[in-house]
Amino acid sequence: MGPRPSGGAGRAGPLPTDRSSALRVPGSRLTAPPHRQSPGPSSEPLEFPTAGSYADPDADVEQPFEYYWQHSMGEIVSALAGAGLRIDFIHEYPFAVWQMYPFLVETEPRTWRLPAPLDGRLPLTFSLKATKT
Repeated sequence: MGPRPSGGAGRAGPLPTDRSSALRVPGSRLTAPPHRQSPGPSSEPLEFPTAGSYADPDADVEQPFEYYWQHSMGEIVSALAGAGLRIDFIHEYPFAVWQMYPFLVETEPRTWRLPAPLDGRLPLTFSLKATKT
């Protein structure tokens, strides 16, 4: 498996420039699932050959390519704050639930980490919670 997140769970599209009506409602909350850390923002999508799916790496798929947009932590947090959301928490994790890079080591089922001595020194994914005040 190459350096791509698997299937739909890891996909990120361009951040919206308009403010979703759901985010304008006081008391609304946005909770993002663990997401791949990004080295920096990119206006162009990354293109990877399609190979299986997140549920079945051996599945036959019709689309020849998958497209991903990367967003830095600053870009994500700034977009949420710009939409009037309060950041309740950001948690970083030293593991991923898919093999996002070929050099990651599976330490337990569906848990990939950096090899020693780097394990635990660099976050691979994060989660956040934001609330409309």
